[in-house]
Amino acid sequence: MAYAPTTLSDVLKPTPVSEYVAAALPDLVSFMSSGAATMELTALASMGGNTMTLRHFAEDTTAPVLDDGSAADGAVVASYADVAVVTRRRRNRAIDSAIRGALGRNDPDAVNREVGRQSAYFWAKAIEKSLVSIVAAVADASSGVLRSTHRHTIGTAAATTAANASLNAIIDTALLQGDNMEKLALLIVPSKVWADLKKEQGAKIDYQIITGPDGASIVDENGVPMRARFYDGKRVIISDQVPTYTATSKVYRTILCKPGTFALGFQKDLETRPFFDGTKNSDVIVQSAAYAAHLPGVKWTGTAGSIAGPTDAELATATNWSKVATNDKEIGLAILESN
Repeated sequence: MAYAPTTLSDVLKPTPVSEYVAAALPDLVSFMSSGAATMELTALASMGGNTMTLRHFAEDTTAPVLDDGSAADGAVVASYADVAVVTRRRRNRAIDSAIRGALGRNDPDAVNREVGRQSAYFWAKAIEKSLVSIVAAVADASSGVLRSTHRHTIGTAAATTAANASLNAIIDTALLQGDNMEKLALLIVPSKVWADLKKEQGAKIDYQIITGPDGASIVDENGVPMRARFYDGKRVIISDQVPTYTATSKVYRTILCKPGTFALGFQKDLETRPFFDGTKNSDVIVQSAAYAAHLPGVKWTGTAGSIAGPTDAELATATNWSKVATNDKEIGLAILESN
């Protein structure tokens, strides 16, 4: 009998892998695990199309009148629509040594676990990149639609002396939201900014053990209890995906936001397909997903260069977005730029 080595397609089960990734993403996408983003777009996205329209009531600013029996005309409460855009992504990759090791054991469960683990991490980072690309667009210093209303700059790319993030800078940034400033309960920071804040005001930092519904500590893959970070009462998420830019000096963006400021949705669940590339004598995993990443209060007005939707570079292009919110406080976001 001829020897027939185990191949990826013999043991990889696409459905379990895709289900594992879908279940893991809410914990791995920091915007989702912290509550900064919700999955409110999924129902609309699943209806198909390249974009989806969300209607919102504008703030009712009409003053009430005395209820004295006199006639009063009903004032129309205006609404506005923002538009999210769907992007369709694919990832082809040859299997790595960890998966090859699982194949050598001819262990289908091990293969599916390893593919699922690696895929969940990869797609979590891809989704975060799309979200922060939108932040880069709206905060663009030249033409970002929120540059004048939601951005506080203490450090510039031309600076010869660094202006590091500080407690005072965080407070001044939150003040952009006026009497909503205390609702900005989340702080998404690059690691450099987190280090600056720790050195400047370490006493404002607190850690709390994360527990599940049963009150037991949630542990990581090494069995270590997971801790949530807080700075001046705000939940901290560290992410080096937050966009930066450089000239003479590097400028880091820190995001302060309310829970639910961002929106996500999947038009198509992650698909996983294996195939054997005979020309290279290697197994290949093909994964594809269609999702929308969005900041409610602004709308996509651009034209993607591909029928598959925009790239992250196009999402990060300021001229592809317009502000539609009628009150700046409806966009629960403030951005600090520091060195």
